[in-house]
Amino acid sequence: MSQTKLEILPNEILLQCFHYFQIIDIFHSFDQLNHRFNSLIRNISFPFSLNFQNIHNRFQCEEICRTLSINQTWKNQLYSLHLSNENTCYPIHLFISKFSLLQFPHLRSLTLSKITEKNWKSIGTELSSIPELSCFRIFQCDISGKSIIPMLPISKLQTLIIPFPSFPKVTPDIQLSSLIHLSIFGCHLHELFIILNNASKLNYIELRNVPPPKWGLFWSMTDDAHNSTPANNLKTLHIHWFQGNIDALFMLLERTPNLENFIILSNSDPNMIQADKWQNFIISSLPHLRNFKFRFVVIDFVRNSIHERRLKEFQNNFWFNQHHLYIEYAIWPSRAEIYTLPYPFNTFEFSLDCHIYYNEIIDRINTFDNVKDLSVDFEKLTENNPHYFSKIESLSFGCQDRIKGKYITMNYSHLKYIQTTMNLSNIKHLTLLDGLQFESSDIFKEILKSAIQLTSLRVNFSHLIKWFHNNELCKYFTKRIRKLYIHSGLFENSDQLEQFCAIFVNLEQLGCFFNQSVILFLIKNLHKLICIENYGCLKNYEISSIEKEIEKLGLDIIIDLDDYENLDFIYLNRSKLNRNIS
Repeated sequence: MSQTKLEILPNEILLQCFHYFQIIDIFHSFDQLNHRFNSLIRNISFPFSLNFQNIHNRFQCEEICRTLSINQTWKNQLYSLHLSNENTCYPIHLFISKFSLLQFPHLRSLTLSKITEKNWKSIGTELSSIPELSCFRIFQCDISGKSIIPMLPISKLQTLIIPFPSFPKVTPDIQLSSLIHLSIFGCHLHELFIILNNASKLNYIELRNVPPPKWGLFWSMTDDAHNSTPANNLKTLHIHWFQGNIDALFMLLERTPNLENFIILSNSDPNMIQADKWQNFIISSLPHLRNFKFRFVVIDFVRNSIHERRLKEFQNNFWFNQHHLYIEYAIWPSRAEIYTLPYPFNTFEFSLDCHIYYNEIIDRINTFDNVKDLSVDFEKLTENNPHYFSKIESLSFGCQDRIKGKYITMNYSHLKYIQTTMNLSNIKHLTLLDGLQFESSDIFKEILKSAIQLTSLRVNFSHLIKWFHNNELCKYFTKRIRKLYIHSGLFENSDQLEQFCAIFVNLEQLGCFFNQSVILFLIKNLHKLICIENYGCLKNYEISSIEKEIEKLGLDIIIDLDDYENLDFIYLNRSKLNRNIS
């Protein structure tokens, strides 16, 4: 058998190369290649990270965990761990059923995605005992912050990313002396001053929401601002939604004299749109500011010369030449907004019954390159606008607020418009909202042909049933769709269920409203299905019945209840069955 050039390299060189890859990618590439590589990858002795998100080979995950369980060197070298219930064939409960986090003495970073209450009960109690843990991150979590935050070793964390609506109760003696990077969902301004006072090393802050000051707290907040120590180490401040006024914002920014990067969205104070006030403040208080990105929205905008002149003032020499900021503004019948280019946020609502004012000498082809999540309302599309969305990954058609019973039909003119304003080749998820209809199924086919990376679909049940009789669409569903979320409908009979399972044979994740018998039917007939989101909680006796039936099939099953969202999460481990079959 001939050798590849890679196989000629000595082990020492190969191990050096492996430093640049994730351990799961190494297994994916070299496991079972030959005896030498099987042995080599199981004897890796350098620090490595383990990330179970976006992994779709269950056998390799099991093999990695088996090696990890018997190899103490591996346990000592694991420094970063990402466990996930989203986009994975190996959900969190499978890992924590095999390991305690205390088995990894040098674990420094822990990331949890879409964790459940049951997962947290196993993980939370161990965190304070992990000696080197300095980075903790949670994404897409529906658990209350009150259950999680008290168990975090905040005093020794350097990086903290949590998605909760509010920070833990902030007191002047809160211990944040180690914190360098902080990302939280929400924080009141007076709490933020306390955080800045107690986190002297803080270099980066990201806030999803800063609510307006509570009634009666403004003067207290003013005292907090004047009494707080300047955050001299803070270089980056990112506020996704600021609800206070411009004076409150300037009060905060005065405490950040060395700020270099500032990103903000605000739609609460029309006075934010004052170019001269911003210019004077930046010159006097933010001398190191190099990167300023903003989106200011004015609701109930009255279109007149005074307001428009305010918008135009952001296109003068100070912004364009001195700070190299390219700015455009848009006016709707009832609102206006002004933003820096490229557009600084990753979500955009595409309803262009407006006029956009932009500089024609600027090449706008990259204006919306940051937008990954795009919502489109066809009722408000216009044919003469300069938008182009080149990097969208999630696309939604229709309007969330549409009145029930009122429909909008996507026609061939809309399709042509989509093809000229959007690059569909990067789309991974497509949502079709209620109230959307297609003039012809061929329109939907053309969208699917262009969306070559599409694997996830959210759709109305009535649409789906109609498409069951379209062979070409069904072939697309069979080949492409791995995740499907169905809303506004139920399976009516066994024929529909059988047809559904015959079409979506490669489905791995499914969300819908199911009863006990439907869930069992789906598990038995969709052999790649590993996660079910049931939009309606099962009764305890139904859960027990499902567990007993699934155990007869030789499958491992975990059912987690989310009372807050009224959801059941059902996770299946089919790797055990697949190994038995093979």
